[in-house]
Amino acid sequence: ANCGDNAKDAYAVSDVYVSQYLNTATINIFGTVKKEIKQGATLTSALSMGKWPISVQKVDFCQFLEEQPNAPKCPLKVGELNLALQLNIPSNMPPTEYTLQSVIEDDAGQRVVCLKGGFKVPGSK
Repeated sequence: ANCGDNAKDAYAVSDVYVSQYLNTATINIFGTVKKEIKQGATLTSALSMGKWPISVQKVDFCQFLEEQPNAPKCPLKVGELNLALQLNIPSNMPPTEYTLQSVIEDDAGQRVVCLKGGFKVPGSK
Protein backbone atom coordinates (compact mmCIF):
# COMPACT_ATOMS: atom_id res chain seq x y z
CA ALA A 1 0.00 0.00 0.00
CA ASN A 2 1.06 3.58 -0.53
CA CYS A 3 1.95 5.21 2.81
CA GLY A 4 3.17 8.39 1.15
CA ASP A 5 1.42 11.35 -0.44
CA ASN A 6 0.92 11.22 -4.22
CA ALA A 7 0.44 14.98 -4.32
CA LYS A 8 3.88 15.69 -2.79
CA ASP A 9 6.02 12.62 -3.53
CA ALA A 10 8.26 12.43 -6.63
CA TYR A 11 6.73 9.05 -7.56
CA ALA A 12 2.91 8.86 -7.60
CA VAL A 13 1.74 5.29 -7.01
CA SER A 14 -1.37 4.07 -8.80
CA ASP A 15 -1.22 0.42 -7.73
CA VAL A 16 0.93 -2.07 -5.81
CA TYR A 17 0.75 -5.84 -6.11
CA VAL A 18 2.79 -8.25 -3.97
CA SER A 19 3.25 -11.92 -4.71
CA GLN A 20 5.29 -14.48 -2.85
CA TYR A 21 6.77 -17.76 -4.01
CA LEU A 22 8.80 -19.73 -1.48
CA ASN A 23 11.50 -17.34 -0.17
CA THR A 24 11.09 -14.62 -2.80
CA ALA A 25 8.63 -11.75 -2.61
CA THR A 26 7.97 -9.82 -5.82
CA ILE A 27 6.61 -6.30 -5.50
CA ASN A 28 5.04 -4.81 -8.63
CA ILE A 29 4.64 -1.05 -8.36
CA PHE A 30 2.72 0.96 -10.95
CA GLY A 31 2.98 4.73 -11.05
CA THR A 32 4.36 7.93 -12.50
CA VAL A 33 7.68 9.65 -11.83
CA LYS A 34 6.97 13.37 -11.36
CA LYS A 35 10.55 14.46 -10.62
CA GLU A 36 13.65 12.71 -11.99
CA ILE A 37 15.24 10.29 -9.51
CA LYS A 38 19.04 10.55 -9.69
CA GLN A 39 22.12 8.97 -8.17
CA GLY A 40 22.23 9.59 -4.42
CA ALA A 41 18.69 8.37 -3.74
CA THR A 42 18.37 6.03 -0.75
CA LEU A 43 16.04 3.16 0.13
CA THR A 44 15.28 2.61 3.81
CA SER A 45 13.42 -0.61 4.66
CA ALA A 46 12.05 -1.33 8.13
CA LEU A 47 10.96 -4.89 8.88
CA SER A 48 8.58 -5.55 11.78
CA MET A 49 7.16 -8.72 13.29
CA GLY A 50 3.79 -7.77 14.67
CA LYS A 51 4.42 -4.54 16.58
CA TRP A 52 8.12 -5.23 17.10
CA PRO A 53 10.77 -3.78 14.79
CA ILE A 54 13.31 -6.38 13.69
CA SER A 55 15.66 -4.56 11.36
CA VAL A 56 16.19 -1.35 9.46
CA GLN A 57 18.36 -1.29 6.34
CA LYS A 58 19.43 1.75 4.36
CA VAL A 59 20.92 1.21 0.91
CA ASP A 60 21.74 3.21 -2.20
CA PHE A 61 18.53 3.00 -4.27
CA CYS A 62 20.27 3.21 -7.65
CA GLN A 63 22.66 0.43 -6.61
CA PHE A 64 19.65 -1.62 -5.44
CA LEU A 65 18.07 -1.20 -8.90
CA GLU A 66 21.33 -2.34 -10.54
CA GLU A 67 21.01 -5.67 -8.70
CA GLN A 68 17.36 -6.23 -9.70
CA PRO A 69 16.62 -8.33 -12.80
CA ASN A 70 15.08 -6.25 -15.62
CA ALA A 71 14.86 -3.08 -13.49
CA PRO A 72 15.46 0.35 -15.00
CA LYS A 73 18.69 2.15 -14.14
CA CYS A 74 19.13 5.61 -12.65
CA PRO A 75 18.33 8.29 -13.50
CA LEU A 76 14.62 7.44 -13.57
CA LYS A 77 13.05 9.93 -15.98
CA VAL A 78 9.75 11.75 -15.55
CA GLY A 79 6.85 9.70 -16.91
CA GLU A 80 5.06 6.42 -16.36
CA LEU A 81 7.22 3.84 -14.58
CA ASN A 82 6.32 0.33 -13.47
CA LEU A 83 8.79 -1.51 -11.24
CA ALA A 84 9.04 -5.21 -10.40
CA LEU A 85 11.34 -5.62 -7.40
CA GLN A 86 12.38 -8.92 -5.88
CA LEU A 87 13.22 -9.35 -2.21
CA ASN A 88 14.66 -12.49 -0.68
CA ILE A 89 13.03 -13.64 2.54
CA PRO A 90 15.62 -15.27 4.82
CA SER A 91 14.83 -18.94 5.42
CA ASN A 92 15.62 -18.64 9.15
CA MET A 93 12.75 -16.21 9.87
CA PRO A 94 10.19 -17.57 12.35
CA PRO A 95 6.81 -18.44 10.80
CA THR A 96 4.46 -15.50 11.39
CA GLU A 97 3.23 -12.32 9.72
CA TYR A 98 5.61 -9.47 8.97
CA THR A 99 5.29 -5.86 7.83
CA LEU A 100 7.81 -4.16 5.58
CA GLN A 101 7.83 -0.38 5.15
CA SER A 102 10.14 1.05 2.51
CA VAL A 103 10.85 4.73 1.98
CA ILE A 104 12.83 6.06 -0.97
CA GLU A 105 14.34 9.53 -0.62
CA ASP A 106 16.08 11.54 -3.32
CA ASP A 107 19.61 12.93 -3.14
CA ALA A 108 18.25 16.00 -1.26
CA GLY A 109 16.45 13.92 1.39
CA GLN A 110 12.96 14.55 -0.02
CA ARG A 111 10.58 11.58 -0.03
CA VAL A 112 10.14 9.92 -3.41
CA VAL A 113 7.70 7.25 -2.26
CA CYS A 114 6.65 5.28 0.83
CA LEU A 115 5.34 1.73 0.49
CA LYS A 116 4.10 -0.56 3.22
CA GLY A 117 3.02 -4.17 2.94
CA GLY A 118 2.81 -7.45 4.73
CA PHE A 119 3.90 -10.96 4.01
CA LYS A 120 3.69 -14.25 5.84
CA VAL A 121 6.38 -16.82 6.50
CA PRO A 122 4.57 -20.15 6.55
CA GLY A 123 5.20 -22.61 9.34
CA SER A 124 6.56 -26.09 8.83
CA LYS A 125 3.93 -28.82 8.83
